Amino acid sequence: YNNANNLLYTVDQGNRVLVWDVNDITLSEPAIAVFGQPNFVSNSTSLGAGGLNIPRAIIFNPINNNFYVADGNNRVTYYEFINITSTSMPDGTVGFNYNEPVSYTDSQGTVSFEVLSGTLPPGLAFSGTSITGIPTLQGTYNFTVRAVDTTAGFGVFYSDPVPLTITINLLPAGFDISPISGDTTELGNGTATFTMALTSPTLPGEDVTIALSSSDLTEGTVSPSSLTFTNGNWNVPQTVTVTGQDDPIA
Repeated sequence: YNNANNLLYTVDQGNRVLVWDVNDITLSEPAIAVFGQPNFVSNSTSLGAGGLNIPRAIIFNPINNNFYVADGNNRVTYYEFINITSTSMPDGTVGFNYNEPVSYTDSQGTVSFEVLSGTLPPGLAFSGTSITGIPTLQGTYNFTVRAVDTTAGFGVFYSDPVPLTITINLLPAGFDISPISGDTTELGNGTATFTMALTSPTLPGEDVTIALSSSDLTEGTVSPSSLTFTNGNWNVPQTVTVTGQDDPIA
């Protein structure tokens, strides 16, 4: 019995070992994995490493997360379980791509991950063996994962659950201003332009509006009167135009 994952391993006369998820036991509940056979309906004997011949006993080792099966081939077969080696995850930033692998060892087949409790940060999800996406909300997120190692003809191996944490931060608020281009000479109402963009994303639904004005309308005017940045355009430069004004004749 694997207490960490609530999995029960049993031997039967079908030359196989069956795995049962006993988190919630229901009547006629099917097994979730099989060892020693390529599927749940086969029952052939085998002398190979992937098969069994009348398994007689099984011992699970919770310390090293593996188990041993004694069968009629006068042998003991050894099954190594996958182990998660990641103990922490890097921080992320709202609005910026996040792509970090969860490390593991002793895999034998196709590896995937299950979130057993807690939640990933909004915007992130498992893609293969990595956590990827674009975070949308700051905060600290605690969750517990389990690796699933699926092997053809051998069965499904589960790692012990591992708690992980991802902290999502906001960049310090600020904006970038480009160098000015053009000349605001009074002759012919000359114009000059520059651009502005935020240095960090806004939260969804929380737009940032920057008001613009001239300190002396007799010398120059500014257009537009404000710039609005959203979660979708926070890093897109917006143009500001300054137009020079003729001095009044005394």
